[in-house]
Amino acid sequence: MEPFALRAINGRRTDAFVVDDSRPNRCEPKRINRRIWGSARSLDFIVPRDSEEWPQNCDGREALCEVLRRVAKNREVLAAVANSQAPGLTPFLEMLIALKVPNFLVIALDEPLTKRLDELGVPYYFHEDPVMGNHKVSAKKFALIQEFVAVGCSVLLTDTDVTYQQNPFDYLYRDSDIESMSDGFDNDSANGFLQPIDDVSFGEARRRAGSFRVAALNSGMWYVSATEASLRLMKIMAHRLATEELWDQSGYNLELWFASRDAHMTSGATVRVMDPFCFMNSKVMFRIIRHSKPLQRENHRPVAMHANYHTDKDNKIKLVHAYY
Repeated sequence: MEPFALRAINGRRTDAFVVDDSRPNRCEPKRINRRIWGSARSLDFIVPRDSEEWPQNCDGREALCEVLRRVAKNREVLAAVANSQAPGLTPFLEMLIALKVPNFLVIALDEPLTKRLDELGVPYYFHEDPVMGNHKVSAKKFALIQEFVAVGCSVLLTDTDVTYQQNPFDYLYRDSDIESMSDGFDNDSANGFLQPIDDVSFGEARRRAGSFRVAALNSGMWYVSATEASLRLMKIMAHRLATEELWDQSGYNLELWFASRDAHMTSGATVRVMDPFCFMNSKVMFRIIRHSKPLQRENHRPVAMHANYHTDKDNKIKLVHAYY
């Protein structure tokens, strides 16, 4: 074949947005063909899975470890970082209390919130911080989750504008350092695609170079395995957010998608994109699911929806609650 002959790249892969699924519960993790793909890379857990002592590294973290001994199940927690001014906090707490997720806790940043949580009977870890504003609170979560990971606790981190329909821990793969929801709204945007770069000055070779494009992972709902790579990611993100003018979600994507270069070493954390019909963004919910018969409530029950695309967050969350 001529070296510059045009030929298509075989980019065929499974489509996460195929609506037909014969399984009774399409959110159950799919079985991976180990004969084809081999076994997943062993995760380098901070506390070995066969260690009876847990949590560990508790010197200076005694309060956190005491909370985790009471609340964590299978060394995991569902956690939200919030202060008493967090928008949508009351319906969020009421929803999780009703859902009875046993290992849910709040990382409370002020005393008024701790009093409220005591009244509701919601477990919390108190870390006082006077920071105000959604983005500034969000920027704190990496340094806080670093402490959880350091003692060996995996965390499903959630924003308060997420509505849960099922216990999310039943639907995780746990084969990667990070499992994250995506802002993607079709298979290409959620899972990435190859895009040729067209440079007419190269003649017949004008489209030989290519690029990889993918929608942002969303740091409003993601699972962090308590591994060495995850700990490196939390440390890098905590440092960058403390020293740069950087939106936490931008930094999160820069560190997970971009390779090491020059003097910048990335964490090496592996990534799994969550099922977009189960851990949904609000565009998928209101553009696809509500208009697709196979995905109607009698056929499909998602795990959670993050109201990230819409400005009327409270209204969209109420609509999802009413629907399911």
